[in-house]
Amino acid sequence: MPAMKMNKPLLVFALVLLAGYFLATFLVGQRAEREINALGAALQAQDDIRVTQFEYQRGFFGGTLAYDLSWEPQEAAAVLEALREAGALSEDSLRVRGDMHVRHGPWIGGGFGVAAADTSVALPDELRAALPQYPGESPMLRVAGRITFAGMLAADVRAVDYDGRITPAELGGSARLELKGLQAKLRVTPQLDRGAVELRMERGMVGISEGAESFELSVDGVYLDADGEEARPRLWLGTSGGGFGRVAVTMAEGAFVMNEARVAGNTWMEDERVHSTSTLTFGEATLAGQSLRGGEFLVAVRNLDAAALEELARLSEEFARAAETPDEREAEAAMERFVTQFERLLAGGPSFAIERMSLALQAPDDVTGRFELRVEGATELSAESMDALARALRGEVEFRLRLDAMRYVTRLVAAGQLGEDAAAAEIDRAAAALYDQALQNLRGLPFVVIGEEDVSVAAELSDGVLSAGGAEVMNVESILAGMLRGLVEAGEPGAMMGAGEMNAEAEPLYGRIALEFDFVPDPYAIDVLAGGADDLETLVGEGCVGLVNGARPDLVLSYAAGPNPLYIYASSEFDTTLAVLDPNGQWHCNDDALDRGLDPGIEFVDPAAGDYAIWVGTMEAAMVEAVLSISEFGML
Repeated sequence: MPAMKMNKPLLVFALVLLAGYFLATFLVGQRAEREINALGAALQAQDDIRVTQFEYQRGFFGGTLAYDLSWEPQEAAAVLEALREAGALSEDSLRVRGDMHVRHGPWIGGGFGVAAADTSVALPDELRAALPQYPGESPMLRVAGRITFAGMLAADVRAVDYDGRITPAELGGSARLELKGLQAKLRVTPQLDRGAVELRMERGMVGISEGAESFELSVDGVYLDADGEEARPRLWLGTSGGGFGRVAVTMAEGAFVMNEARVAGNTWMEDERVHSTSTLTFGEATLAGQSLRGGEFLVAVRNLDAAALEELARLSEEFARAAETPDEREAEAAMERFVTQFERLLAGGPSFAIERMSLALQAPDDVTGRFELRVEGATELSAESMDALARALRGEVEFRLRLDAMRYVTRLVAAGQLGEDAAAAEIDRAAAALYDQALQNLRGLPFVVIGEEDVSVAAELSDGVLSAGGAEVMNVESILAGMLRGLVEAGEPGAMMGAGEMNAEAEPLYGRIALEFDFVPDPYAIDVLAGGADDLETLVGEGCVGLVNGARPDLVLSYAAGPNPLYIYASSEFDTTLAVLDPNGQWHCNDDALDRGLDPGIEFVDPAAGDYAIWVGTMEAAMVEAVLSISEFGML
């Protein structure tokens, strides 16, 4: 039998190919190690991630990554606290740890790349106890990770579906969770300075029943697509889009449903100025049997100084850390740095605008509008410069309501007032009366124009004056200055220190206003920051409770009295109080007015003419947002 002859060229080619593959594997393994170490350094630099361990041991065809990471975001502190209270977390952070086997390229299975790893994140024991119908020993997440030759880290993440009970210890009734089709695709650089994300969820639902009470929230067809690049530290630019097919909230009192909501955004930088636009559209929404057929909002923020934004973001993180160990001198220095950067932001002429608003009640564009507010010529931010800052504000507002839509709304109101048993003719008469009354009230407003088909409003703010049709409607400089001054003083170190007296003669924080009986608009309302550090009971006497800034009133009302009663009241999400010094030198105080919950109110049946010094206080030692209202009709 003749001997087989070896094909030497083929053998040489095979050896070269094999050597080349081993060399490529070695070089790719080195790159994989560099990329993974770069990722570890980027994680170390993140303020909200604590890296206990991130070590990579490289072999020839692969390696092992040992990791121990904790997510401790300031912004999500409330979320983590809720998870702890529900028994889903036992630590102060969301922690992941373990070992991951990494395969080196160039061939990583299914394609070419630097490295690949398939791993899973186990369901924490606390969560497994709360999800009794969780499938076996399935992990919480399955992750397929890749490092591409383009220098990107890619991860496909899928959550295990769940449809069953949830049993937090604090829940006396029953609860159910459904989670289906939750998955995400992430693409980031190892330096975490550029990336993209795709998020999808077919359905999410949580339902709670406790006695006669029930609550259910469901969301279908959720999606999010975003890509961005860190142009400066903490300043990201890029595009995003997201939405859902349907969201529903169901309670015993009724249900809210919204269909086909979408939002798209774009943030970019030009000449060291950051600009951003967002568009929100939504389909039909129903609440308590009433429907809104859809709407659209286009919102824009322009001319934000990029360097100032970067520094303000850094200072915000600094404030969050300093809050744990307060130092008065450091807080004062940090506030000075914050004000300096905010002044720089103002000097750039920033603007905020709702460039388009459209609502469809029965037909498209039943309600349309536009609003813009910008700053021109402001360079200083301090308690003493608030008047100038108020005059630097410029704004325009346009609003249009079709009369057919107004008739539609008044009929809905009439039907609600008369009840289900009312006849159609009765509802029609009541609706016509409401419509005529609404038109009559609108005719008394100087900035409203009533046409043949619509009601429109057009007004502008300039030099502290709100005007319409060339006529002054309201001098708002003192009101705006007071609001801005309150915001500044609320943030100044020592702002919560007590004044030790109630000084009704001092310049009011939100200015002085003059109203004559039968004034319009009624109620007259302004936004205020309520609270302070002076105890009303100590300074005014028994029957007055709460904390205020006694150094000066929030507002002084110069009232020309007539035959009408006078009502002064406040509204807030928090527990607020009122103290009023009337023209006769008598104090009037209230904490919780009748039928107003925690909101205060004072009625003057036969009001005296003159100055009313008004303080809005709080029951807790904190500054809170509130609305102070003055009326002759009653308290809303």
